[in-house]
Amino acid sequence: MNAIKEILETNRVDLKRMLRKKMLSEGKSADNIVLYKLAGTKEERDILNGVDTTANEVKPAQTITINYVKPEK
Repeated sequence: MNAIKEILETNRVDLKRMLRKKMLSEGKSADNIVLYKLAGTKEERDILNGVDTTANEVKPAQTITINYVKPEK
């Protein structure tokens, strides 16, 4: 199982390397960006989408609890 994961990760890295090289030489096309988003990590997708990744790192510990109260008869 680990061998398969390593092969997949190697293929992903090679694909991203090829796409970056292609985008630098030919310009950014929508197809290349979409493919890069599919192959990329969450952080890379956030960067391509223009999402601030630092704001999502620390989330406040807030919860909402809703209790059902039976009506009095």
